Amino acid sequence: MNEEARLVVWVRGRVQQVGFRWFTRANALEIGGLVGFALNLDDGRVQIVAEGPRENCHRLLDWLRSDD
Repeated sequence: MNEEARLVVWVRGRVQQVGFRWFTRANALEIGGLVGFALNLDDGRVQIVAEGPRENCHRLLDWLRSDD
């Protein structure tokens, strides 16, 4: 059974004005089965919210934690 989950992540570092949100979107689409958004915050972080199968949320989180 692959239950649904909601992932909320705040990413800091070099994430604004470098296409980070669109690159994250492309990876989420490649993983598949996820819906959500990425939002630039005033403090320089990006908030990412994704919903879908728990396994796919974990895959997106693993990608966000990686240095790729």
